[in-house]
Amino acid sequence: MHYEDVRVSEDLSGALREAYELPPRRYETLGELAIVAKRGTPPLEHFASEEPTRHEIVANDKAYYAHCFLDALMFPFLLGGERVEVRSKSPVDGEEVEVIVTEEGVEPYPRGAVTSYGAPRTGGGFASRYLNAFSSREEYERWAHETPEAVTLVLSIEDAFAFARDLITGGRKMPGRETMARSRGFGREGDDVTEGARTS
Repeated sequence: MHYEDVRVSEDLSGALREAYELPPRRYETLGELAIVAKRGTPPLEHFASEEPTRHEIVANDKAYYAHCFLDALMFPFLLGGERVEVRSKSPVDGEEVEVIVTEEGVEPYPRGAVTSYGAPRTGGGFASRYLNAFSSREEYERWAHETPEAVTLVLSIEDAFAFARDLITGGRKMPGRETMARSRGFGREGDDVTEGARTS
């Protein structure tokens, strides 16, 4: 099953509609959401955090931080096709999920890693805290059970990447933004980004 066919519950449809101020209708699938929620070509600062977060992106020996895991998967398209390494810490126990991301696809570790996608159950507001990476579906289920204030679904890393790609590009490659990113101070020049990679 591709992400476009993933069913969206009525509760999740309403929560996402409120959080992202989408047109007032019932969204049955993620494919329908991708069509109406496309972000076009927003500037890098829309995705990059000036403060460290649980979602670190390393590209060309430079470190960036994203507000959520889904945004982290968009960075190859924001950096002119750069290959990036995403290191995202689970909200459950801090265990790290690593993903190599290019414009063509992803290589996650561990292989069974998954992604949550959702929003606050009521009240709208900031949804980034509910877009996370987990080392397994079991870990996601545990987090979802302990997070009743949110309504979420689970996606494979591959489906999350395809969803993120279509949100930001609509299937089209974006022009490079690396120069803009550096000129505006996003990313940390000189950071040691070699430590922390998987060695076993």
